[in-house]
Amino acid sequence: MEDAQEKDMDQVASFKSGKSLTITGKQYNVCSKNPVTNILASSNRYGYVFYATETDGLAIIPSGYIDQESHHLSKTSDDDPNDNINTTFDKNSIIRRSYLPGQAPNQNPSLIPYWLSLNADESILAVILLQLNTAECLIILYDVVKLIQTPNSALICPPIRLPQNAIGDSIQSFAWNPANPIVFAYIDGLGSVSCFEIDKQLKPLGQILGNGDNSSICWSPKGKQIVVAKYDGALELYEPNMQLKKKYPSAIMNPSYPPCINVLWLSTHQFLLAFSENSPEEGSNENSFFHILVTYNKDQTPKTQIYNDLFFDTDEASMDINPQYYYVRLNESKIIITGLSKSLKINVLGPDELNADMNAFRAKHFRGYPSAIAVADVNSDNKYDIIFVNSNRESDRPSEERHLDFVSVLLNTGNGTFSSQTDYTVRFAQVSVAVADINSDNKFDILTTSSRYSDVNVLLNTDNGTFSLPTTYSVGSQPVSVAVADVNSDNKSDIVTANGRSNSVSVLLNTGNGTFSPQTTYAVGTGSVSVAVADVNGDNKPDIVTANRGSNTVSALLNTGNGTFSPQTTYAVGTGPVSVAVADVNSDNKPDIIVTNEDESTVSVLLHS
Repeated sequence: MEDAQEKDMDQVASFKSGKSLTITGKQYNVCSKNPVTNILASSNRYGYVFYATETDGLAIIPSGYIDQESHHLSKTSDDDPNDNINTTFDKNSIIRRSYLPGQAPNQNPSLIPYWLSLNADESILAVILLQLNTAECLIILYDVVKLIQTPNSALICPPIRLPQNAIGDSIQSFAWNPANPIVFAYIDGLGSVSCFEIDKQLKPLGQILGNGDNSSICWSPKGKQIVVAKYDGALELYEPNMQLKKKYPSAIMNPSYPPCINVLWLSTHQFLLAFSENSPEEGSNENSFFHILVTYNKDQTPKTQIYNDLFFDTDEASMDINPQYYYVRLNESKIIITGLSKSLKINVLGPDELNADMNAFRAKHFRGYPSAIAVADVNSDNKYDIIFVNSNRESDRPSEERHLDFVSVLLNTGNGTFSSQTDYTVRFAQVSVAVADINSDNKFDILTTSSRYSDVNVLLNTDNGTFSLPTTYSVGSQPVSVAVADVNSDNKSDIVTANGRSNSVSVLLNTGNGTFSPQTTYAVGTGSVSVAVADVNGDNKPDIVTANRGSNTVSALLNTGNGTFSPQTTYAVGTGPVSVAVADVNSDNKPDIIVTNEDESTVSVLLHS
């Protein structure tokens, strides 16, 4: 469970209405064959919003417009019906459009979109299409960078057909795992919940059959569990293999309330539920859409806060089309909630400050999204500086930087205060950082790993805490942890990475002057996510230890000399090991292994025998 700590019941998040953007023009008939849709996806990393309709194809909007007071995009129903597929409009309009497979200008589409979703690292946009004549569902996967730059070459692979017996003729809720970019879950038209891993082919992870009462799903912020919302507002928590972990009773006691149509897992025991009457009485102008923020106490009794009037005024509500509502998380502090009636309306909601007592904690605010941190004296002034890898999700960055991440350095100015950050550009999906003297000049250099590009970036210290452009070295697939040690006894720092997807470690020997030989790889357990380098057998040679989340083991690889290693020996630990360290914990002068197990909130200690 993700019960890291209980929140004080008075320190719950609250939300207020933000600014809005209305896309005017022809009526956006999203998917006339399916009542539940999600045609919006927002990318903070690249600064764009994507939406799709069965008449207009896939459109891309600069998300900067959403933060302005009000804008009406210039695409209207009077546009030339013979315009080109990838038209570029002026600065106040939709900037690009690409027709989806099965679509063509001025023709009735055979494939219509009804779900858009970005994966965890925002590198892939999934568009779910409904085949009208067969009622089959297809997933189209787009490379987001190519989609923004050259839409016609953005398809990653041919359309993937979902198993029809697991669909029920439609998908009513779809969600990517926020921690694993190739895992997703959905609720089909029959209410069954399925979880899959996808890498050009589908691998089922688990399924529960539905009886028509499951409404919506959302992953936990760390991606370890799925919350399934019932139409009555009750919640059930599942692991990705669809094993039931916990049930929460509905916070709604009024049977006349409309059904729950969406859920967002905000934090420990806290959920944002959306309620809407999808089929109001004919001629009714009443807006029956509202949110309830639910926080559960330890005894599962709920505390609720209702939010109304987020969208259409009574004169805006449509009398000839049922309004539809859905929302996506912009980041940790913002949510986009959208309403679809005669036009598509987008509201950005941001949290108010929490309890004032929280101000007692001092915080340093950084640009971007820090994901790993190290501390070292990088400018030789005998003060510890801060180095962190920083995901770039800011739409105000120059467009050429939005596919990049940054290594950020904060120099210690004394008395525990730090200078403004200095950013160094690296390729995106940076997940780990280490600091060591790589080129033997007595200055600390920086190493980072890119899980997307499967490489290590080395930034050499050029003087006074400034750094060179990165030099990259290839390693195994999805490196998520890096360590530095002299593994071949030549007094030079070598590199070791744990590669989560290829189930391996990579060893790169230092050839001098801060350059490295090509990698040598060694097999370890499934899903290696953390690596430590230490002498575990007392021969004065550093050995390799990894935590393997997929197999619930640690692997030990003994150094055989000259920087080569023996095949792994594995040891069972708890469920979901995510971090490993080596130290003598029982004072017998022998190194022991300590592992944290995220999925069961335990620590495993393996004493040296």
